[in-house]
Amino acid sequence: MADQPVPEDQKVDKVYATIFHPVFAQKAENLRPTLHTLDVKPKEVITFGPGEAAYSRVRPIHRLSIEELANRA
Repeated sequence: MADQPVPEDQKVDKVYATIFHPVFAQKAENLRPTLHTLDVKPKEVITFGPGEAAYSRVRPIHRLSIEELANRA
């Protein structure tokens, strides 16, 4: 697909060189958010089965605790 031509009233006469501003770059770097991770360990192995009383019509069924799973391997 070819680019559409730029309308005459939107054309740029001159493109100026980009000036690197170290103060701005440092300020932007200081504002960068810190990402955090949260390690969540599983507590048990479950499956889902029918649950008529539950809102979603399924209920969790306990299969193995993590200790049982570790001893099984």
